[in-house]
Amino acid sequence: GEISGKLTLGMSSTLIDYGLGRLVRECQLGLPQLYISPRALASADVANAVALGTVDLGIVLTPEPGQPEPYMWDSALNLSSQVLLPVEFVSVGRAQTDPANVAMPRWDQDSEHGEHVVVIDPTCPSQRVLPEVLRRRDNHPPKLVETGSVESALDAVRFGLGAAMVPASTLERHDFADDLVAAHRDDPVLQV
Repeated sequence: GEISGKLTLGMSSTLIDYGLGRLVRECQLGLPQLYISPRALASADVANAVALGTVDLGIVLTPEPGQPEPYMWDSALNLSSQVLLPVEFVSVGRAQTDPANVAMPRWDQDSEHGEHVVVIDPTCPSQRVLPEVLRRRDNHPPKLVETGSVESALDAVRFGLGAAMVPASTLERHDFADDLVAAHRDDPVLQV
């Protein structure tokens, strides 16, 4: 028969902002009797929420193969997992003008941006990369500013509260108006 009912998805706000709208729309078209209800959770809490039945399905970001696994799921939870798709993240900061080249925005060389990192979900592996890179660069950990969503993280960066790691696809949907700049993969700030 036709799939119907309510499916509660537990996921970090980083992922909710990443592509939930597209997922809900595709489900509405293909499974019109299925109602999807997203619930924002800290990434570290998703497995327990699934095991307790407070959500039906959990979606979390995991690091690339070979990197340490951030979630220690108790085998007694009896959960199974599957890799769905890769999500590319980029670091962004408020554009700074290089005095030698007025047209070139910079942020990765500015020591001011090493002091604060805007994080969406501190338990998500995507949000641990930039603080670690800046800790290695500056020999001390940056201060973290937690925001709870990608949009609020981008706003915080625009207002000069620090730099952030966000899904690359998020940047494609924004008009930066020269106030934000994303680091390139070969920039020193991204080399771990």
